[in-house]
Amino acid sequence: MAFPWPRRSPVEIIAPVEQPEVVAIADAPNWAQTRFGLVEAELELRILRGVLGCEHVGVSYLRFGPGWRLTVGHRHPGGGEEVYVLVEGSARIKIEEEILQMRAPSAIRVHGDQFRAIRADGDMAAVFVAAGTIDDPSATEFAPNFWPEDE
Repeated sequence: MAFPWPRRSPVEIIAPVEQPEVVAIADAPNWAQTRFGLVEAELELRILRGVLGCEHVGVSYLRFGPGWRLTVGHRHPGGGEEVYVLVEGSARIKIEEEILQMRAPSAIRVHGDQFRAIRADGDMAAVFVAAGTIDDPSATEFAPNFWPEDE
């Protein structure tokens, strides 16, 4: 399935949290729905950076529906890195030209300059928590047909 990734302005950062506060993941907008028009059963993409008031780290909750295939790759040029922690299900991740299998619980580090995409594998959803040191989300680059659907 092709994925329409438009360029966006930087994520608005809310003032740093002075007192620790528990935030429900559901309080973060589902970008898959609001920005890309997907139904939650396909992809849930909740960017927590703003609702947590993060200044130097990005944190996201991702839920890929069973067998859902992402064809668009992305990277964060100029450095930084992301860690993807698979907490539920199984998935495949393509980093540049290499495709790796993941089964929960597992994790992988991806350098910012590397293109990557994720697909749920099997008949269960794949649930990830991703964290990264991406200071300028607007610098994200997208590759529309990075992982063809038939691959």
